Amino acid sequence: MYFIGLPLVTLFSLVIVIGIPIGLFLLCLFLLSLLFAYAVTSVVLAYGIKEKYKKDWNKWKIMLVAALVFPVLKLISAIPIIGVLIAMIIVGMAFGALILTVIPFKQSATGQTAQNQP
Repeated sequence: MYFIGLPLVTLFSLVIVIGIPIGLFLLCLFLLSLLFAYAVTSVVLAYGIKEKYKKDWNKWKIMLVAALVFPVLKLISAIPIIGVLIAMIIVGMAFGALILTVIPFKQSATGQTAQNQP
């Protein structure tokens, strides 16, 4: 959704005259997120490893693990065709995990997860 939806919204905003500033802002935001995608993904994966194995790591150990994950992501993306697709899926999952962490979810009375409404 992120790799398809945001560029489409940006393109639509750039077509409308009044939406040009919003479109330019979204374009810059999208390009900036692509620039730092592997770094952000490696940090999210490091936190995921920490949580999965229930480790008590400080921020420096997490950054060390992220620094070790980063070249692995680069090597995966260096594989022709399939590597780029795998890297896009991993980056998309990491961005999704970030979004799910930022947007709070609550448990409803029926036990189903529902998004908090402001």
